Amino acid sequence: MLRWKAGRSDNRAHWAFAPGAHGGTVTALDENAEVLLNPNAYRAPRTVRALDPARDAEFQPTLDSVEPIAAELPAVEPDPDDDTREIPRVPAEDEEDTAAVVPQQPEPATRPKTKKNHPIVPSWEDVLLGVRSQRG
Repeated sequence: MLRWKAGRSDNRAHWAFAPGAHGGTVTALDENAEVLLNPNAYRAPRTVRALDPARDAEFQPTLDSVEPIAAELPAVEPDPDDDTREIPRVPAEDEEDTAAVVPQQPEPATRPKTKKNHPIVPSWEDVLLGVRSQRG
């Protein structure tokens, strides 16, 4: 037998055990035990009884039930010397002027190829035959 609580519910599950050569078998005796053994089995949902309105008569405020409080903001007069509201407009330049202003990037100088300091890898024949060839 197994007992557990889920919310306000006290649940119980009962099984029958039959000993056997490989440890034995368990058989579910009630619905809760069967659900625990096979959670994919279909089970119709339980009905929920109505709550007692006198017992749960506490007032629970919601956003709809509370009157909104109107906040008054002080009136602000705009400053006549304030010119930060408009973005200054810059006239567009001609494409010809833009090309003349942009300097040409100098081409990077090519470096002379140098011999790298990697060891010479022998060919597979040299490795197989154990011969050192004279390379490079």
